[in-house]
Amino acid sequence: MCILGKTALALPMKKASHLVQYVYWVFTFYFFVNAPIAKAQCAANFSVNQEWYLPNIFSFDGSSSKGLNLNYEWDFGEGVEAYGPNTFKVFKTPGEHEVCLHVWSSTDTNCQDTYCQKIWVGCVAQYTYKVDKNLATRVFFSNKSTHDSNTVFTWDFGDGSSSRAFEAIHTYTSFGYYTVCLTLKRTTSMGLLCYETYCDSLLIGSPNCISYFGVENSLDSPTVFFPTHAGTSSMLYNWSFGDGDSSSLKYPTHTYAADSNYKVCLKIMDTLQTLCTDEYCRMVYNHKSTPFCTAQFTDSKDRFYSGPGYKVNFVPQTTYSSNKASYLWSFGDGDSSNNLREPTHIYTKAGAYRVCLSVLNTISACKVTDCHSVYVPDSLASSLAKDLLETNFRAYPNPISDELTIEIGEQYSKALNYSIIDMQGREMAQGSIPAQTGSRKTTLSVQHLPKGVYIVRVGSEGAYYYHKLLK
Repeated sequence: MCILGKTALALPMKKASHLVQYVYWVFTFYFFVNAPIAKAQCAANFSVNQEWYLPNIFSFDGSSSKGLNLNYEWDFGEGVEAYGPNTFKVFKTPGEHEVCLHVWSSTDTNCQDTYCQKIWVGCVAQYTYKVDKNLATRVFFSNKSTHDSNTVFTWDFGDGSSSRAFEAIHTYTSFGYYTVCLTLKRTTSMGLLCYETYCDSLLIGSPNCISYFGVENSLDSPTVFFPTHAGTSSMLYNWSFGDGDSSSLKYPTHTYAADSNYKVCLKIMDTLQTLCTDEYCRMVYNHKSTPFCTAQFTDSKDRFYSGPGYKVNFVPQTTYSSNKASYLWSFGDGDSSNNLREPTHIYTKAGAYRVCLSVLNTISACKVTDCHSVYVPDSLASSLAKDLLETNFRAYPNPISDELTIEIGEQYSKALNYSIIDMQGREMAQGSIPAQTGSRKTTLSVQHLPKGVYIVRVGSEGAYYYHKLLK
């Protein structure tokens, strides 16, 4: 009985043990089958290095990408241009460029990835500014230039002051217009990489603190002078008429004793705003006793205009007043003006424009036309001209020894000026290359130059290209 009892008790215990093992293996198999499978890493990545000797050459290293048996394709913005984990690129245009690396595995069909990165090519100088709301003469300048640890900045505030700070705060001592320039220089232990200068004009103080003035000449009355800005009630005026006489009136008249050209100046000062002082001078043509039936005229750039385009002021030399004759202007770009004696015109493209003035006075039977060319500088199209000049320019050998050859390709036919500048900004040599169709070469002696790093500056009328030379 006892043996049978032991046997009866042992059997259920053995079955229970097998059941536990069965349940364990069932759950283990379930989790093994349904658990997520760890995939091999697959990711594109690269580092960038800008070469020291030219600011438009970059090297790229994609060896940090993850994956097995990877293939590499590099896209610099114009389609696939290179293969392999390492490459370099010579960019032809400055500014922002997007570089993308695409990788995929030869053995893992699930492995493919793309990584993109934006880079800046060349030196780009740029800034913005804001005038202090509590102090009208203090300006905050914010530097928006491309830069790294090798970049040095120089501010020129247009009043004789300067700064080497990255972002500057400057307080002016008087109201008026100022041209502020920011110069960027990027150097390494091997020499100068590149430099760039950006300038902009700003007005400090009230627009009323400007001494610009107009002139009204007529045959049978004194010359009338008038400020073109309203001014304030506390404004003082000091006119100098160029013949020894002066006036303190806001709207004076003056009679000249002789026919001649006179330099007239107006100086203003606000007695309540101690910083408000300005002076402007211009030539006044007084030829009342000579024949006044003439259509000759003068032109000058508007120094107060800071908007788009190139603004020119036109002044006829006839002594007819506005109500004694009719004036028809043709500005050479398709636009014209009718009956304005002293018009202004804004040109939107660089070039030479043939401007004509026709003067008509039916009482004195005066009908005459005169024309001459007005030149709008290439600064309006400097970026396009720079690109064209860069692709057509060569200077060799480099390093130089006794002679330097400058070669201009056939696509750039304009006349050019060139200069060689040392690292202290001194002009060591200069010359010109005349306009010519087809390619041009100029060879000059550089024996007098000491060993060092130099910049060749080539261009004209605001469009210049800079090339570094070693000796």
